[in-house]
Amino acid sequence: MIELPETYTLANQLNQVFVGKTIVSAAANTSPHGFAWYSGDPALYNEKLAGRKITDTAAYGGRPEMRADGMIVSFFDGGCGRYLSAGEKRLDKHQLLLEFDDGSALCCTVQMYGGGCDTEKDLFGKPGGYQTALSSKTLAYPCRVCGGGLKREAFLGGNIYFCPVCQPLGK
Repeated sequence: MIELPETYTLANQLNQVFVGKTIVSAAANTSPHGFAWYSGDPALYNEKLAGRKITDTAAYGGRPEMRADGMIVSFFDGGCGRYLSAGEKRLDKHQLLLEFDDGSALCCTVQMYGGGCDTEKDLFGKPGGYQTALSSKTLAYPCRVCGGGLKREAFLGGNIYFCPVCQPLGK
């Protein structure tokens, strides 16, 4: 899940890199993925996005968004965007590739889950900008609030980490 701090980090990076650029081509769903969902027909993305200029970006909850002359490109859970400079090799497998007028690109792939904290990567492929509080990396340490032991449980095909004292399970 994209957390709030990484949403702001990604939106700021998108703003710095893409605002003012024009999309020259868009390719969606060229490598189908079970966790990639599209608004409308992905075959029409090039028709709808090519020629549109990125005007601004924003962070809404867990979604970084780019506005392109009235259209919104929004990234949800599992969507990992990667900035590619002019001439940099494009990934063979992706779920969305936006090419821009300066030769740069935004290449998005889907992972279950991915986004940008210290366990994930940001727009430039570097570890994200903040430390996770609860993860497999912190399981061996005591809770930062109460000092109690942390717990891991399976949830929806993955794992969750929590403090059973500070975050008791609801009945």
